[in-house]
Amino acid sequence: MKTPYQEAVELIDRHPGTGSSTGLAKLILSLWNEECAYSFRECVRSFDEERSALAGRMIAHFLQHGEDADLIYAGDHVYKTHPGLWELGRAATDAKTKLRQQWESEARVKAGAAD
Repeated sequence: MKTPYQEAVELIDRHPGTGSSTGLAKLILSLWNEECAYSFRECVRSFDEERSALAGRMIAHFLQHGEDADLIYAGDHVYKTHPGLWELGRAATDAKTKLRQQWESEARVKAGAAD
């Protein structure tokens, strides 16, 4: 019996460049590594009923099993076959980190000024 990740990888490989395969790839990357996280809405926005059901099974599998061998394989596969998606996800994470650091710095300055 296939895991939802295996189903998704097969669809991604069979239909490269489509909105739904890109969404599935983004969802796999998001579950596989939080440093490349896409919003759920961004991942599923072009899904039909079948792809939506698959996304639901992927999320349920992740909640039950966490990062298992099948997710590691799928994440590594998508990472290697879609390096641009990895770079885009990382860039977003880096931008969020930079903004959080800016806020923390501003808060320290503000706290110091209040003393």
